[in-house]
Amino acid sequence: MSLFMVDFYQAPKEEIKRSADIVELIGQYVQLKKAGLNHVGLCPFHGDNDPSFTVSQGKQIFHCFGCKKGGDIFTFWMEYHKVSYPQTIKELAEKYHVALPEKKVTQGKRRKLDNREEIYRINGAAAAYYNYILLKIAKGRKGIEYFEKRSVGPEIINRFKLGYAPQDWDGLTRFLSDRNVSLEKAEKAGLLSPKKNGGYFDRFRERVMFPIFTMEGKVAGFGGRVLDKSMPKYLNTPETSVFHKGELLYGLNTAFPHIRETGRVVIVEGYTDVLALNKHGFSAVVATLGTALTQNHLRKLKGFSREIIVVFDADSAGKNAAVRSLPLFLNEGLSAKVMILPEGDDPDTFMNNRGLDAFLSHLDRAIPLYDFYIDSKLASVKPGLTGKVEILKEIIPVLSEITSDIQRSVYIKHLSERCDVSETVILSELNRIRGTASGRGSFSGLESVQNGAGVKSLKEYHLLNLVIHSPGIAGKVLLDDFKVLISTNEVVKIFNILVEEYRLKKCIDPAQILENMQEGEEREIFNGLMLSEPIYKGPAIEQAVLEFENRIKDIKLANSI
Repeated sequence: MSLFMVDFYQAPKEEIKRSADIVELIGQYVQLKKAGLNHVGLCPFHGDNDPSFTVSQGKQIFHCFGCKKGGDIFTFWMEYHKVSYPQTIKELAEKYHVALPEKKVTQGKRRKLDNREEIYRINGAAAAYYNYILLKIAKGRKGIEYFEKRSVGPEIINRFKLGYAPQDWDGLTRFLSDRNVSLEKAEKAGLLSPKKNGGYFDRFRERVMFPIFTMEGKVAGFGGRVLDKSMPKYLNTPETSVFHKGELLYGLNTAFPHIRETGRVVIVEGYTDVLALNKHGFSAVVATLGTALTQNHLRKLKGFSREIIVVFDADSAGKNAAVRSLPLFLNEGLSAKVMILPEGDDPDTFMNNRGLDAFLSHLDRAIPLYDFYIDSKLASVKPGLTGKVEILKEIIPVLSEITSDIQRSVYIKHLSERCDVSETVILSELNRIRGTASGRGSFSGLESVQNGAGVKSLKEYHLLNLVIHSPGIAGKVLLDDFKVLISTNEVVKIFNILVEEYRLKKCIDPAQILENMQEGEEREIFNGLMLSEPIYKGPAIEQAVLEFENRIKDIKLANSI
């Protein structure tokens, strides 16, 4: 298969690239810091605690030296938002006001491409319907009374587009049908359910409705809460092509600018908790959708938040949830704090009864999640040696996830004092778990492209680095003679691409070559090399060419003997 692909969207892609800046775009989702010519940050695609995610403004590409993901703005958008290539082009074209050409596709393919946008539109129409019922129709009075009891007024209702689903079995069904909306697609959006004898009925009935938005402000789904004691108390949109509970966070679309401004985000458990904090003036808050925190949630937040504080109720369920969340933060290389509310309070009741100042005071006293974890575990130690052994078996594996030697040392000392077990014993067990005795190494710079390749391979990458960062000498290097210096399959393929590019154009454009490459190991290597520092500079460039030429002569001489 060719490493290149024909792109129908090439012209609009070029226009998008002229309008967009990769640092500005990625900076909306990842907190970037200037580092020399590039910008660096924590990778949103894997557990990263030491910034390995690099963005080049000059070359308009990104690369993670940890997980090896890389590419341009289009690659980032696809990976981050988990959308297809055509959908990426469509969304970025809309974002940067670029017109797209008409493309002749089969009816089936067009339906597939438009499915996500259609579901967003239907959800948007449903949100408008629920909001209208709440604010304008008498049957929405129950919803208004629910929000009034929680001191949620018109400003918050409008900001979050809150609504009410009446008890009618077909209110939304008729509303959508009257507007020529496909009821089959409304079912796929999770809004309607099919009747046994044909037709549809409303999935959400007699519930206050919380639209759940994407960061771009599109309605991905809903959470609905009953007003009586019937079950289930909360009903969410089922999993659809745009609604994934393990990825979405309630309130993120409104919280995002405040999180970026303050560098702090508070995670609460419920929709009304988000509303309570917002109505009192605290907007950097989000909630999960009735599920536990996931890695996808944290990866969304860590890109633009330096401090994450998780707020839990004081009951045992809240404390257990705090303890369970720790490994997630450690796996993502994140330090978090936990704030346990006073007995009998949740954020909603706390804010209503005590106000913002008291909440901020408690927030400032939030304790590191790891401290809370250890204290909670040690509080349950059974008397005697057996109890100590059991609790240490639980704590030490989690302790091994801490990457900071200083922080880990502090916790070893803390654990030693609390359990009356020597630090040496704890450290020995920790080393056994971590496998440090095997001497794990790390590589940086060019070696990281191949995660510590052998010397022979390293020379090959030196050759590619020379050509990519010094394209002016391409005519001296991109020759058949130089092929004797390389043998690794991926490097051979890349070198052949460079040779062909130079043969056709008498010059090479590494950025254009990267864009035309298909996904695969060759593209990852090429992308990593483009973001690596040049090995040869100034007079060293010509000297490197001479050394490579001498090496070729040596190889030819050896082969002739």
